[in-house]
Amino acid sequence: ACAERLRAADRVLLASHIDADGLTSAAVASTALARAGIDHEVVFEKQLDDAAIEGIAATGYETVLFTDFGSGQLDAIAEHEAAGEFTPVIADHHQPADADTELHLNPLLEGINGASELSGAGASYVLARALEGSDGDNRDLAALAVVGAVGDMQDSDGELVGANAAIVRDGVDAGVIETRTDLDLYGRQTRPLPKLLEYASDVTIPGVSNDEAGAISFLADLGIDAKRDGEWRRWVDLDAAERQTLASGLMRRAVASGVPADRIESLVGTSYTLVDEEAGTELRDVSEFSTLLNATARYDRADVGLAVCLGDRVDALAEARRL
Repeated sequence: ACAERLRAADRVLLASHIDADGLTSAAVASTALARAGIDHEVVFEKQLDDAAIEGIAATGYETVLFTDFGSGQLDAIAEHEAAGEFTPVIADHHQPADADTELHLNPLLEGINGASELSGAGASYVLARALEGSDGDNRDLAALAVVGAVGDMQDSDGELVGANAAIVRDGVDAGVIETRTDLDLYGRQTRPLPKLLEYASDVTIPGVSNDEAGAISFLADLGIDAKRDGEWRRWVDLDAAERQTLASGLMRRAVASGVPADRIESLVGTSYTLVDEEAGTELRDVSEFSTLLNATARYDRADVGLAVCLGDRVDALAEARRL
């Protein structure tokens, strides 16, 4: 029904939240609308308060698609709908306010946990699949949906679950995502090995965490070259045997240091790699991609974050890195 309403619209205003989940939600929805030939404009709001909703109503758009917010503001939105100012279509995962609207896509309405099983980008992705034409295939947008879910901390137990896992499978089938059991440290694509270990803050390993010299000597003790041809190596540069050696060495050091078993288990998780992105860049790893997007949000540059999501790998990416 949501997709039908969007298809019937002359033009659509797409309003989204500004964080990583909101940016990817907007990118997924915008791409799907464009592929369906639906004219639209994108705007971002830090928060969807009454003033923001009034501003949206004042644009004169008859159809407004809200992504990654809208459910919690349903009471205010419903008033504008009742006044005939616009028809809202909502794709969100937050707790709905006590009001009704017809075109409302939210996992919580289907008994799915919106905090751990489907993010705003995931809700946008469900809508994107519904917008596919007879020969269309929007499964490639699973890549952005997974970035949104991870940006929303929905992989906090080491992997994505529930509806998110189904989106991952779509992405794998579409050839845009690779998954593997991996060392669950931030910066696998871009950080030099000593920094990867030094900044590994989730599990504190004595003599390695917060200790660059310690991290370097730890690598040397394991027989792993931290540098090659004068360049620092990264996790992504290691071969399978070296990765196994390093992961096992970290486990042994953690056990010997008395780190609790449940913390040690959290050193390993599922990594999600975006195979179409350049190896060794922050866009190839969903965690690093989502951090980059959150930086654009922090500096109020959602336009930059959206451009990166939509494929700008030159100007927007350079600007995002500068932020």
